[in-house]
Amino acid sequence: MSSEISSAATLARQSLFVSLTIMVSRVLGLLRDVALVWCFSAAAWMLDAFYFAFTLPNLLRNLLGEGALTAAFIPEFVRADNSQRARLAGAVVTWLLVGVGGITLLGSLGCFFAASLADIGAQWHLTLILLVVTLPFAALICCSAILGAILQCLKVFVLPAAMSCLLNLFIIGVVLAATYRGGEFANNLTADQLVTLAQLAATAVTAAGAAQLLIQYPVIRARGVGLKPTFAVDATLKKIWHNFLPAAVGLGVVQLNSLLDNLLAYGLSLGYFGFAAAGATTYLFLGNRLMQLPLGVFALAAATTAFPTLAALAAKNDLAGLRQTVTESLRRLGFIMLPAAAGLIVLAKPLVECLYQAPDLRFTDAAVYRTTAVLVCLAAALPLFGAIHLFTRAFYALGDYRTPVRIALQTVGVNLVGNLLLPFAPDLYRQYYHLDYAGLSPHLGEAGLALSTMLCACLNALRLWRALAKKLPPVADTENGKSKSGTFGMLISAVGMAVVTYYIVRSVPYGPEFIYRLERVVAGVAGGIAAYGIFASTFCAEDYENFFARWRKKRGEGKVKS
Repeated sequence: MSSEISSAATLARQSLFVSLTIMVSRVLGLLRDVALVWCFSAAAWMLDAFYFAFTLPNLLRNLLGEGALTAAFIPEFVRADNSQRARLAGAVVTWLLVGVGGITLLGSLGCFFAASLADIGAQWHLTLILLVVTLPFAALICCSAILGAILQCLKVFVLPAAMSCLLNLFIIGVVLAATYRGGEFANNLTADQLVTLAQLAATAVTAAGAAQLLIQYPVIRARGVGLKPTFAVDATLKKIWHNFLPAAVGLGVVQLNSLLDNLLAYGLSLGYFGFAAAGATTYLFLGNRLMQLPLGVFALAAATTAFPTLAALAAKNDLAGLRQTVTESLRRLGFIMLPAAAGLIVLAKPLVECLYQAPDLRFTDAAVYRTTAVLVCLAAALPLFGAIHLFTRAFYALGDYRTPVRIALQTVGVNLVGNLLLPFAPDLYRQYYHLDYAGLSPHLGEAGLALSTMLCACLNALRLWRALAKKLPPVADTENGKSKSGTFGMLISAVGMAVVTYYIVRSVPYGPEFIYRLERVVAGVAGGIAAYGIFASTFCAEDYENFFARWRKKRGEGKVKS
């Protein structure tokens, strides 16, 4: 692979293509969740079981497939010559299949025998049955992610990003097939039919993992990298494994915190903590899903496309160039993520009502309130999540795996304390506005878990930035002042946009029919985008011009090619 560093324009174009691809995947994921909620809204405990059963393999995917292992693998693959790449990739995939495959196989067998025990309750029984089916997905998706990392090193970004679309398409297809009755789609399935649907959806998860492997492998072979299965361990492979474990903690802090959140949310759903909170896992997942849409589209795309460049800059010892790349990527993220966070906070309730609350109100007002509370807390940390992904990859490009590990471990510890305390705190917002929905607890519940995650994201991002700044050459005072001025301008613009969006939404009449709920969301989004453009062109004009200059340059290049 060429060691030349991509220009900023090339990096921005790659990020744009990946963003568009991930956007399609996130939208499909949103449609998947809408379909599941409309089917299971009258039996929230079943949806709790499905989402919890998907948590463990999804965590392994995030840590191994899309996080720690690829972070350790990509720099070594970039440095390897063509004769070494097939052997290195083959060894990693072989050990993944044996290691992760063996663990998930044992886990599936354990869940199968546990499910056969008597008196474990219907919810636990369904959860264990679903885990039997979904755990093998972890091994398949981890191997698929290594293939995706190879394609990224070969400058193929869109195909790996598109692979997650398969998972959503498979589940959507299963839901549509199971609910199609007499020429229309029914959402009034019986309890037995819902159990069967949950099992079919779990099967679709594992089938999608296998499909991703089958699609990516021929593309890799066509580019001259054939996988050679081997158990041979050389110095390069040892280095990957040596860097993998600390990277799993450092880059996976969001996933580890998410696991803690889901474990405690499931305990709340089962009533283990002294108050009823059925549906806690579902509402936490749904709020997180809406937050993940802009995070995946912009933040993960920027970090994914920047990482090979950061690794190449570090290999050349060009620390000044590395800092400039991080700074430029961070400002691009801020220009998008700050208004995205503000918009999500203002539009949280209209979005939840529009997407999940059918006119029959089986997704109750209490469910809307609980999902909205989770979304508001997570949306407030949206820019911080994006910064964490970028900063952590910069550390790994520099070969420093210990600093993110140390910070991540401390953050996970703080999050655990918050998870154990905040769910039991009183819901002051509900008390102040005298909200009294049927089935609503006076405690924060799953919103407390989201609030703990938000506070820990603040701590994690701040400490990572301070530690990274010590490793890179200082920025000139003029550049530092320009960055602070631009950031302040983005904040002012985002707040102004939020105020305008709030009054636009309040001016649109509400009705239970879908068209009226959609009208409120569309009016708020359109008005917010227009307002942010006006504010940003005034308060952060340089970032505004840079953003649209990339679009104009891209369109100009397209005209020249045509």
